[in-house]
Amino acid sequence: MKKIYPSLFFDSKKTKNLRIEIQKPKAKEEFIAFYILRPISIYFSTFIVKNTSITANQITSFMAFLSFVSPFILLFLNSILNLIFLAIILFYFIYFLDVIDGEVARLRKKTSQKGEFLDFLLWFTLPLFFLIYIYKISVFREISLIYFILFLITTFTELFVGISDFYKLFSKNKEKDKNINQEIKDKNFLFHIIKFMLSKGGFYLLLPLIFILENIFNFYYFMKIYLIFLLIIYNIYSFFKFKNVISYLK
Repeated sequence: MKKIYPSLFFDSKKTKNLRIEIQKPKAKEEFIAFYILRPISIYFSTFIVKNTSITANQITSFMAFLSFVSPFILLFLNSILNLIFLAIILFYFIYFLDVIDGEVARLRKKTSQKGEFLDFLLWFTLPLFFLIYIYKISVFREISLIYFILFLITTFTELFVGISDFYKLFSKNKEKDKNINQEIKDKNFLFHIIKFMLSKGGFYLLLPLIFILENIFNFYYFMKIYLIFLLIIYNIYSFFKFKNVISYLK
């Protein structure tokens, strides 16, 4: 099956070839990265490499710092509108940096375990970002904090899975794991849409819509229903992730 890479209508042949070298094909990429971030990220990455001395590790270090600070920025916001829109900006800016640092590393042909380690910190900081976001939503919307507690349990499960993946990152079986990941098959567009809507990245974009619908219809249960639905999905996902980790450690 032919591999499909991100693209823009004005890409030159050189850019298209460069995408094959430094970007992931559709089968291995997240929806938002493939359709929104990767098409433009290559132009930022090539500009950085050609016109600056900024390294991939410096970008990753800044991204890691911002990911640690962002949850505390959310914690001190006093408006639900500020919370909803600033969360989108912070999350996707961090995501964009995460995309660019790998591309810069491959362009400079300088990848390192230090970069992988710093990049992996997002597994721990972004769940905290999400957790603070849920807490603030619960406070502003006067939703029972039981939802926050349930998301807290889910977050600890995610962190456990993250620690397990961290072990795999530096284990002797890394090549084996890499080969398993290479077996991922291409999925259709609908699959990517559904997966994105159930992801945390999708959650940050869908919540403003839910907020608007609540105010239009004066029905303040959309958000609660959505939170319950996500709790179920995230815990099912964590369960299967946990099973994969156990299988890997055998």
